[in-house]
Formats: sequence, C-alpha cells, structure tokens
Amino acid sequence: MFEESLLQQRIAGRAHTDAAIGVLSLLGEDERQALADVTSSVQHVRAGADLLRESATSQHLYLIVEGWACRYAITRDGLRQLSALIFPGDVANVDALAAHRAGHGIRALSALKVLAIGRQHAAALADDYPAIARLFLDIALKDHAILGRWMVCNGRLSARRRLAHLLCELSARCGRQGINDGSFDMALTQEQLGDVLGLTSVHVNRMMQELRGDGFVVTDGRTVSIPDLRRLQHEGEFDPAYLRLRMAA
Repeated sequence: MFEESLLQQRIAGRAHTDAAIGVLSLLGEDERQALADVTSSVQHVRAGADLLRESATSQHLYLIVEGWACRYAITRDGLRQLSALIFPGDVANVDALAAHRAGHGIRALSALKVLAIGRQHAAALADDYPAIARLFLDIALKDHAILGRWMVCNGRLSARRRLAHLLCELSARCGRQGINDGSFDMALTQEQLGDVLGLTSVHVNRMMQELRGDGFVVTDGRTVSIPDLRRLQHEGEFDPAYLRLRMAA
C-alpha cells in the first residue's frame, strides 16, 4: 500500500482504499496528486440509478470506489444488452475521453460510491503526464479485451459454457478485491445475467441449476462459491490472460 495521499483521503473508509485505487497504484506520487486535485469527493448512487444515460453528454469520468455497475444499451424494441461489468477500481467510462456523447448508459447494479473526474481535466492530465495517458490507455485496452472475449463466448459457446465462463470472470475480477477463495457476492439478477449472455432469465436459471447439480458452483443467497476453479475454467473455456492485457513497456 502506498503512502496516504489526497486521492486516498477522498475515499470514505480505509477498507475500500486498495480496491478503489487499484490500477492507480501504478502511478507516481506526482500523478496521484494531480488526479486528486481534479477529483470530486465520494458520491453515493443508489442501486438501479443511472450514472450516465444512454446517448447523454458525458462531462466526467467515474472511478468506482464500491459496488457494481454496468454499461448497457437498449434496442428500439426495449431489449437490453449489458456490454460491460464495472467493479471497484475500474473507470466506468474511459471512452468519454474520445467521445463527448456516450454510446451507452452506465447503471448502478448495487449501491455505489464513485469519484468523478472532469472530462476536460482528465484529458489535460493525459497531455501533461505520460503515465496518466498510459493508465487511461491500459484501461481502454482491458475494456476492449473483455468485450472481445464476450463476443466470442456469446457467439460461439453454448449457454452453459457462457455462464461458466462469466462466473470464472466474476471470480477473477472480484478476487482482486481481496476475495481469494473463488467465492464472490453476486450483484446481478438472473435477468441481468441474461442481458450479459444474450439469454432469457429462464434459460439462465436452468443453466445455473445444471452447474450446481454437477458440482461446479454452490450458491447461498447472493454468495457464489466455486469448489474447483480449474474445473469450472475448463468447462467455460476460460483463460484469464485477457484480463491482464496492458500496453507493452
């Protein structure tokens, strides 16, 4: 853990600090100080509320401190597709640096704590600090890699394997928040899981029952446990390498 900084002081509760800072720990003190100078205090967002509406003008970048969020789009027929899941330490909309108007909405899947960075301030910092520019690029590369993997899964894997792959990804991404036994608290409903996987909630329910029945997962309320992570990874054709993609030095 790096020394106390203004950016950390803006986070309410020391327990969140590592998760919220996450990738920001790659920056030096000067860069963290520069970010702190243009970052808001922690904002609270209720579950189900939009941080950003689809096609709205985006004036801020949002760093998730606590909770789960998603990027989504809704078709003319009212069908919803989730195109990203966003966790503590993630920047919800780094694409705002390039696109003034959002091509998607951002919604809280659970109660959120977020930090906001003005879009113009973030762009100026990227110009002034190469390490910050690299950070934003790394975030965009990871987002691109995850979306690409989802396209392969949803286009070519069976429903059962899609769900197995997503559960492995959730375990891997929640694991960086200090959960190391393969278990995590699921903030997604079965309908929302279906909106990620391109399945109905009924189909998701059936596939989850199959995975439970075959001993791949154990559920207790919202908690999902994976008794044998390697076995589930094999079932879902999951390779975590895409989650570690970063710009070459």
